[in-house]
Amino acid sequence: MRVSHLIRALLIPDSVKNITPSDVMILRHDTDCGYLFEDKKYSQLADTLAMELREKGLSTLTVATPYSACDPGGCYNDPVSMNRITFLGNICSRALRYLWFGKKTTEISKGFRQWAWRRVIAKSKPKLVVGIQPPLELFEVCMSQGIPCYDLQHGIVLPEELYYAALLETLRLADQQVGVLCWDEATVRKIRKATEENPHVDTPLVGNLWVRRFRQPRVSDKLIQEAIDGAPLITGKPVILITLQWRLQELYRLRNVQETLSGWVMPEPLENIIRSTCDEFDWWIKMHPVAARSQEGKQQLDYLNRNFGGLAGVHFGSEVLNTPLPALMKFAHAHLTDSSACTLEATQFGLVTGLWNPIFEDPQVLKNWFPALEGTGEISFVKWQENEILRWLKAAIANVRPIGTAFEPTSQNLANWADAFTRRTLISGAAIEVLR
Repeated sequence: MRVSHLIRALLIPDSVKNITPSDVMILRHDTDCGYLFEDKKYSQLADTLAMELREKGLSTLTVATPYSACDPGGCYNDPVSMNRITFLGNICSRALRYLWFGKKTTEISKGFRQWAWRRVIAKSKPKLVVGIQPPLELFEVCMSQGIPCYDLQHGIVLPEELYYAALLETLRLADQQVGVLCWDEATVRKIRKATEENPHVDTPLVGNLWVRRFRQPRVSDKLIQEAIDGAPLITGKPVILITLQWRLQELYRLRNVQETLSGWVMPEPLENIIRSTCDEFDWWIKMHPVAARSQEGKQQLDYLNRNFGGLAGVHFGSEVLNTPLPALMKFAHAHLTDSSACTLEATQFGLVTGLWNPIFEDPQVLKNWFPALEGTGEISFVKWQENEILRWLKAAIANVRPIGTAFEPTSQNLANWADAFTRRTLISGAAIEVLR
């Protein structure tokens, strides 16, 4: 985290003292807020969860995960800010590195890191906590008080990644109810295996709540209706959707991919195909919403303007950037990306996805990342060759499906899960049998 970001976060006053008790506490970070609704930053997954739980009669409290730097007044659901007490607790914890109090040093250090969360829990008195990658300290506090704590899946769950490696170990050792709200059966199986079938680990299959709002739109859902109406103009040509990613250069460094240089966005053969087929296809190129607000986004926009500016069939401006990804997918015919988890979303709109990251040339890597799509024909590696890209495009357009085959609608699952919570079966420490 940059010092400038930390300073901005610490300038926001804490609002813990204003907390009122709620049934469910929901966590999300600034980086989870990829949409603007009613002039406020909106967390697609967390705010959708809050909406659906309130419809079930449960009260909710939204908390901004430290160190969120957005003014809570400019965010949907007025999230509680707790940056300052978190910073104070972390400073006290780190100070112990330079001191020694015998064998209790580690225990005292952990206590300081948990202090801020204990204060929030004491004020909010939740019966359930759900968050997008909740800090491990929060899991520990919840387990110590018998409060179920869940991670809300927001992308690919890779056990080798730093956060999920630590979380899955915490879940494996859990002696109180904890879990993950999962998108698909493959993720459920992956988590159950990694946690050695710990009976305290719950993995309700609730699906992608945000995507479901677009697949099953309600006339009364103002956000969804406005988003769909704001999609780019349909010309009748096949629409090819490209989703760019945030911190792509960092991803390539971590994966030791040597083919790219600083400022690189996509393979050169794909650039050539876009320019040569913009009369035949409509190309919608969507930047990651978080990247779009950063210096990285400015660099990507400069790249897009240099390479595709002025081409009538290439769209990457506000009409694409400001439209939610599921609304674009409703009208697309094929999907290309580096390695984005939105590949899972694309299948729910009947789209075939081509991945251009060289790591996916190994079928085993493709299987490890996207086990739910194995054997479905909805995902493949696309070689960095113009003839291969063009061949893939024509095949993908011909294979658009009305409904993705890897996921079935799970509109009732969250309702069942909320009903179980309402009946207090959720906090019994047993699995939610109604979802089995």
